[in-house]
Amino acid sequence: MGMFDHLKPPPLPEDRSFKSLFEWKFRIKERGSSITREVRAGFILFLVSVYSVLLNPVILSGSASGYNTGMPKTDVALATAISSGAGTLTMGLVGNYPWVLGVQLGTNNYFVDSVLQQQVCGANAFFTPADEICANQPCSCSTGPDGQQIVDQIGTAENPGPCYGTTNVCLGSKIPYQNALAATFLEGLVFFLICITGLRAVLLRRMPRSILIAGACGIGVFIMFVGWKGMGVVVADKYPNLVRLNTEIQYTPSGWGSSEEQTGIGFNSCVMLLNLPPYGPVCPWLAVGGLVFTSILMLWNIPAAFIAGTLFTTFISWIRFPQKVSNGGLVPDKVAYAPHFTETAGALSFNWSGHVGTLIGALVTFLYLDFIGSAITFCSLGQMAGILDEAGDIPRSNIAFIADALASMLGGLLGTSAITCYVESAAGMREGGRTGFAAVVCAVLFFLSSFLSPLFGQIPTIATSPILVLVGVLIFASAVGDLNWEDYTECIPAMVTITIMPFTSNIAYGIIGGIAAYLVTKFFTYQLFSFQQSWPGVEYYKRWSATYSMFMPYPGWNCDKEGKMSYEEALRKAMGSKYIDAGPAPSPAASSLPDKLDATEKGSRTLPMGESAHDGAAFMTGPAP
Repeated sequence: MGMFDHLKPPPLPEDRSFKSLFEWKFRIKERGSSITREVRAGFILFLVSVYSVLLNPVILSGSASGYNTGMPKTDVALATAISSGAGTLTMGLVGNYPWVLGVQLGTNNYFVDSVLQQQVCGANAFFTPADEICANQPCSCSTGPDGQQIVDQIGTAENPGPCYGTTNVCLGSKIPYQNALAATFLEGLVFFLICITGLRAVLLRRMPRSILIAGACGIGVFIMFVGWKGMGVVVADKYPNLVRLNTEIQYTPSGWGSSEEQTGIGFNSCVMLLNLPPYGPVCPWLAVGGLVFTSILMLWNIPAAFIAGTLFTTFISWIRFPQKVSNGGLVPDKVAYAPHFTETAGALSFNWSGHVGTLIGALVTFLYLDFIGSAITFCSLGQMAGILDEAGDIPRSNIAFIADALASMLGGLLGTSAITCYVESAAGMREGGRTGFAAVVCAVLFFLSSFLSPLFGQIPTIATSPILVLVGVLIFASAVGDLNWEDYTECIPAMVTITIMPFTSNIAYGIIGGIAAYLVTKFFTYQLFSFQQSWPGVEYYKRWSATYSMFMPYPGWNCDKEGKMSYEEALRKAMGSKYIDAGPAPSPAASSLPDKLDATEKGSRTLPMGESAHDGAAFMTGPAP
């Protein structure tokens, strides 16, 4: 088999009619779907992911970080829509999966806060809006005779500039965004090479399957947490809680948490916040109402339940805030406009002088976040679809990953951070999407959103967040049953993975923590490498790791009764891994039962090496080794 054999498409059908070629391309009937269901799923994919087109400009422009990065919001929005649409279209046409791609959340924050980093008199600098004089205007600095930096637009008392007297600070970034876009482009290129050579599959097979499954569970919890926050139900709190249920008293976090600002926005509130996160309506009770409405539709298996739930909450939001957007409401001022780039398209720069180390570190970080995030998302979606094999892979996975790589390259060229596959794709699968045609429909809507952003932009977070909560339930429920919760060497890494993801808002951190826990638990139980079984101390481990289960035989109740296990089976279960075969079990009334327990306590671990000694339900017959 050649290196690039996995890239070969299937042979064309003998019938070359459009209908036959369409089915050959998307396999809609073969996968038990229909065009109607695929179109409906495509709309849902767009509705649950379009928030990235609205949120990413706020982050990459620097508005959420307190300074202007020099990246215009309109440019970032257009770059996000085109890159997401192109990636999703590639996923549909090449990978043939109903999955949507969008800006990788977390990476965009890292892009601004850790790579660019704000700096007084930095690159692409602008005045802060502290006062009206030259607010948000471009500025530059030069070094005076005494070595101090002078803002050129302010000048000095002897030589005042046009902005003299302003209290605004000239803030820019330590590293120009043009350099960071180049790092994003290179990350996509390296990822592309990893995919077409098949190296991605090789690396992925080295990852324990239990971590992949736990990653799917963690993504489910993570996306539910994002949904609860977007609904306004869960808010920040001071140390030690850090998060809590939304009440009437809130604050602006500072350090471990303080009470600097009392907003009075609680569960019963319904207000518009345009200058503070989430930069839209905060209406928790309405979001919960949308969640209840959508849940009922889903439980009744009503078609387009997610679309109906989103539109339900959106229309009520428009009724609650009937003013035009220009007047602080939600109703669009216009439906469409002609978008165009002004700054970021083609602006990437490879002139990294003075910042080579930082930018190479950023490139590596972008790559591992993209690789790990995409891998776990693919495994999660593959697990839901029932196409994940024992090696943790899915059919044509390398081809599907190419969509991720190409979209990131395009994002770097146009002006956005890395693009990745969204776990919100589960919403489209729940709506009936089974093929790439759903992704094609979603991609078309992304492209249209470039022109219809005034309309799509008024679908508030409180309308899409309930969908994320339900999608999180679907993802978690599809994977959690495949984990071995009775084996501590499996469940400890799994829980580390599951909990770190939502608590750090980062999928990759959860996987890294889970792998570290897996290595520790397996190494110290002599299960990581086969040659460990000959190490000193194995016999001590066999004895000490043998445990009783928590099962309590109760003859006539949970055993020794019609329809229940026999008393002998119950006794074996109660002994857990301490059980050894000492002949027929005594009757429930026999007085020799304590002798049986004493005998088993003298035995050593009876499970074969490679299995956990902490499996309370496991037992075997035969003498202890």
